[in-house]
Amino acid sequence: LIMGGYHSDGAGIYCINASPTIRNCSFMYCEASRYGGAVTLWVSSARIFNCQFDSNIATQCGGGLYATDSHGAITNCRFFGCSAQWGGGLFLNGDGAHQVNNCLFSGNSASSIGGAIACAYGVAADFLACTSSNNSSFSGSGIYVQDCTPIFTNGILWDEASNELFLSGAASLTASYSDIARPSGVHAGTGNINLDPKFTSAVSGD
Repeated sequence: LIMGGYHSDGAGIYCINASPTIRNCSFMYCEASRYGGAVTLWVSSARIFNCQFDSNIATQCGGGLYATDSHGAITNCRFFGCSAQWGGGLFLNGDGAHQVNNCLFSGNSASSIGGAIACAYGVAADFLACTSSNNSSFSGSGIYVQDCTPIFTNGILWDEASNELFLSGAASLTASYSDIARPSGVHAGTGNINLDPKFTSAVSGD
């Protein structure tokens, strides 16, 4: 458990030019005055497994986790109640590539963009079997995408139908076999639907 850390960047863990494996950790109530309330990755290659990010704050980007010019995998992680200006739960950015597998984003918020997730500036991101619910933001309550083309497969984006996804610049979201909230119709792609996923309790992340 890493709890109550405070720093300008990565108040729980800060990595630069590193290759960490972070496993079975909980980050709670950490606060960064700039980037990465719990974890910041700069030009790093990280593997993050079975971790929980709960109620962490970043003043600027990545309330739970911030990664720039980095690579790696984020697997079986939960982002609850984190907040930032950009990317309340997760912010991925720059010349990097990330595999995000079986992660849950619930109750995160961003005052500007990407309540759960923000992807920007050329980053390659592949989301598999991820769920976003009950997140909020001015633009893109579920996911905000700017100048990049992430992939979303076999997942659920179910936050605010009128503001679920926000695309900016040369951006697209390639989705398949996913349940994505929209005011009407279905997000383009193979096997996508727009149907209430019938969560037991979206507020509690169940």
